[in-house]
Amino acid sequence: MNVIPGIISSVQEDELFARIAIENNGVHYTACILNSSYDTTYSKPGIPVNMVFKETDTIISLPAENVVCCRNRFHSSIVSIVYGAIMTRIAADYKGFPIISLVASESARLLNLRIGLPVICMVKSTSMMLSRRELDS
Repeated sequence: MNVIPGIISSVQEDELFARIAIENNGVHYTACILNSSYDTTYSKPGIPVNMVFKETDTIISLPAENVVCCRNRFHSSIVSIVYGAIMTRIAADYKGFPIISLVASESARLLNLRIGLPVICMVKSTSMMLSRRELDS
């Protein structure tokens, strides 16, 4: 699992979902969670949380002019690549936080990935999970 800290900046709710805006170092991210009246963990701005997402829920992109509908973009650089016959494990660094991504090896080869290459790791808001954390002292 990938874990990146943030602070809830706003909450928008309807009868089905809550759209949680999270800020990390001046960059805003989004998590969409099922709205339930019994869980108020993420209902207030200012609450510290961890953004948690699976390696299989990340998308790797080269910084280009392509338009992709994905709000959560972690501008990172590749620190390691392990190619497998089917899947490739890519480790990237986002401001000192590791982001691990599993992508099809064919896709990784097409992108000509290498260590040090700037990439954008993206996560759909519906794949973003949150966990409560304590503020650093």
